[in-house]
Amino acid sequence: MRWGLYFGAANQRLPAGIGGLLLTHLDLKGNGLIGPLLDELGGLVSAKVLDLSGNALEGCIPATFGNLKKLECLNLASNMLSGCIPNELGSLESLQQLDLSCNILTGSIPAEIGLCQKLWSLKLGTNELEGELPESLGQLIELEDLHLENNLFSGEIPPFLSSLRNLEQLNLSTNSFHGRIPAFLGKLVKLRILNLKNNKLEGKVTLSNLEGLSSLWKLELSGNQLDKEYLNKRMLKFPKHIQILLKECFSND
Repeated sequence: MRWGLYFGAANQRLPAGIGGLLLTHLDLKGNGLIGPLLDELGGLVSAKVLDLSGNALEGCIPATFGNLKKLECLNLASNMLSGCIPNELGSLESLQQLDLSCNILTGSIPAEIGLCQKLWSLKLGTNELEGELPESLGQLIELEDLHLENNLFSGEIPPFLSSLRNLEQLNLSTNSFHGRIPAFLGKLVKLRILNLKNNKLEGKVTLSNLEGLSSLWKLELSGNQLDKEYLNKRMLKFPKHIQILLKECFSND
């Protein structure tokens, strides 16, 4: 059973008793919903799709969401959710798409997310998440889209990302990643978009390791501290169809 509602007026709350419905799809996006996510949503044990995006929901993501074992798509983007990402989401073994972007989530990415090994899309951008990326993300070998932009992540770009051979989009922009752009990114042969802008990356860019990315069409390096002379020489060997953005990325600009 699918259930989608449009309330027509803003400032509505999730209806009481919603957790007792036998639904496979619950789509309430863009309804102007306010108030907290209800713990009883964890009772939607038949749900495969839960989309509450584009509302004004607030408070924490309930740990009871870990009960939604059949869930394939969870979209809570563009609300005002706060607190940490609950570890219990790691028990969603059927989950394929997780979008928590554009909220006010804090803390680190729980290592348990690495247990959701059917994920092909993980979007956590535009929050206040911090710390280093958990090594367990390297277990998500089905990932095609990884969006972690506009957060407070730090450390070097971790080598376990080289395990994500199905990645087509990798967005780590506007964080505090430091060090050099790693050569292992050249192993991600399906990459179409690589966005590393507005970090603290520095030094020589070994673009020769990226020249084999035949699917790449956009490389964004702006807002870092890279070696200008070395980079300009390597640029001459890059395929002309690739859009390379380098604004304000040089240490001597």
